[in-house]
Amino acid sequence: MSQNQAGKRVGVTFQQLQKYEKGTNRVFFSRFVELASVYGTTLEQIMAEVRDVLDAKAPETELSDSRQSTELIRLANAVP
Repeated sequence: MSQNQAGKRVGVTFQQLQKYEKGTNRVFFSRFVELASVYGTTLEQIMAEVRDVLDAKAPETELSDSRQSTELIRLANAVP
């Protein structure tokens, strides 16, 4: 299915779909649900693929080497 065809089915232009794919524009959850239906998949399947892509791009670093990780640990420890 072309981006033009998919866009028409959910009410956006093919340019908008390109922006979604590139991460230039955010996708509203309702639109995300529509797109999953158009492409014949589930949100769970899409999110699993997104997780795989993000995991592949994540740098190999020690948790303690990151300021953000340190802050996250501090905040998590503060939760009662």
